[in-house]
Amino acid sequence: MSGKAVMARLAVPLGMLCLSGVYAFGVFNIRVQFDEGFVGPKFLPGLLCLLAFLLLGKIIWSELRGLQSEKADAEALAARHSDRLKWRPFWVAVSILAYVAAFKLLGYPLATFLLAAALIGLFSETRPGLLKLALFSSVITAVFYGLFAVAFSVRLALLPEGLLWILQ
Repeated sequence: MSGKAVMARLAVPLGMLCLSGVYAFGVFNIRVQFDEGFVGPKFLPGLLCLLAFLLLGKIIWSELRGLQSEKADAEALAARHSDRLKWRPFWVAVSILAYVAAFKLLGYPLATFLLAAALIGLFSETRPGLLKLALFSSVITAVFYGLFAVAFSVRLALLPEGLLWILQ
């Protein structure tokens, strides 16, 4: 396979890996004011970095293995190169950046609900119905609220700051 074809298949994952590295460097520069135990200000960003590195490593590994495999089925090859799959890591990163940007303005419940809905839409093979999408997104939001607010005692902004700003 030519060098251009290899770069075409690895460009987006490698670019996302570089951005994750920059983000990880920023996580290590977060200053901790006082010891908050295991779940401090570096915990969630560090967890996201680790998850990004692992998933991008898996994507790159599978792409490299796919390059070596000449027995690929034509139908599977067409599915792998579809635009939706090729740009999926990019749209995941955009969704997460939008979540981070909107978290303070919208509050935890709405921002997390919208992120969950976006990720479900990205990773669903079929288009889920609106009711099913709302149900799954609500369950995901509740589970993560239980994990962080209840289990780890992380304070989450429940009310949208944008709403408080409007009411003033």
